[in-house]
Amino acid sequence: MKIKPTLAEFDTSDPNYPHNFMPPAKRTIIAPEGGWKRQAYYAVEVSVSRTNPVHRAIFYTGFLNGNNEGTEPGGYNAIWNPIYEQPMKIGFIHYLKVVGQIDTVFPMKMRHEKEEDDEG
Repeated sequence: MKIKPTLAEFDTSDPNYPHNFMPPAKRTIIAPEGGWKRQAYYAVEVSVSRTNPVHRAIFYTGFLNGNNEGTEPGGYNAIWNPIYEQPMKIGFIHYLKVVGQIDTVFPMKMRHEKEEDDEG
């Protein structure tokens, strides 16, 4: 009988990664290095239950709140994946690991943020 590798041993170069491993038994949320940013988008690996294979999705943090003085995603967060019927909230997720912040690849300005004048 072949035993699946643990997360630490998992080969991320495998073309099926992360779809061929199951999440940890305990609920696990792995924040980005340096902590969460409010109203930010992240590429994440996610699983909705212990028996749901890990898959990829997009996570929007919304506002930060919680017991750590505003350091946990709280209100208005959402997780999207094309197979979901509707966006999910982080509270319903069994496993989430941040792969990277999407804003660093696609900078986005909110309507209320001042645009820089290119003409100086």
